[in-house]
Amino acid sequence: MKANTHPEFRLVLFKDITCDFSFVAGTAADPKTYAGTETVDGVEYPIIKIDISSASHPFYTGKQKGLRTQGNVEKFLRKYGMLEEAQAAEAAAKAAEDAEAAEAAEAAEAAEAAEA
Repeated sequence: MKANTHPEFRLVLFKDITCDFSFVAGTAADPKTYAGTETVDGVEYPIIKIDISSASHPFYTGKQKGLRTQGNVEKFLRKYGMLEEAQAAEAAAKAAEDAEAAEAAEAAEAAEAAEA
């Protein structure tokens, strides 16, 4: 086998610069990326600064913003001039649903009157 083909694996201290959170993990990162050293539990580790970690990522912290989905269909329809057509179709469907419910109520009343 060739010598010196694999990078050196070592433990380093990853430091999240946004929230001052750090953790020790193994890496084969280039030593040129190290930003000094720090002692943790009596052991000195090289530091690799990171911008985001589980302590600062919105998904893990619960501060993730939801997508704004309300109104997207209306915005699309308005953009392409189909909003009035969609509103008319929706109103017609609601009217048909209301008429169907009224017929069912009348049929139930007629059935009760026939039994009495």
